[in-house]
Amino acid sequence: MRLPEFVRRSPVPERAPVLDRAPSALEPAEPAHLERRFEVRRGDLDVVRHVNNTRYVEWALEGVPDGMLETHECAGFEIVFRRESGLGATIESRSRALPGEGSPLRFAHGLGANGEELARAESRWRPAPA
Repeated sequence: MRLPEFVRRSPVPERAPVLDRAPSALEPAEPAHLERRFEVRRGDLDVVRHVNNTRYVEWALEGVPDGMLETHECAGFEIVFRRESGLGATIESRSRALPGEGSPLRFAHGLGANGEELARAESRWRPAPA
C-alpha cells in the first residue's frame, strides 16, 4: 500500500544513524564453518505468504555451533534482509566464526535459497552467567 500524501509530505528530522555502520559492512558467512538446511513450511509464512522475518533470525542462529548455548548467551544481533522467500523453498543457513579474541565472540551468518542471498547477519556472544 502506498503511503498517504500527507505522510509523504511530512518533514523528516535530521538524526544520527541508529546503527554505527552501513548494512553492507556485515561480513559474508563464506567460507562457512557450519551449514544447515531448512524447508519453508506454511507456519513460517506471514499474512502475505512470505517467510516471516523472525524465521530468518531463528535460521541464522541455528548456525551457531552445538553447545554454544550451554556456555554463552547472545549479546547482540544485526540482520540485513535482501529478499523474500516463500513456501517450499530450501533455505541454506551458513555461518562462520569471525576473527578476534576474547569476548564477545562473533559469527557471520548468511541465508540463501536457489543461489540468491536472502539475508546477512552477525551475532555477538558473551559467556553466560554461572
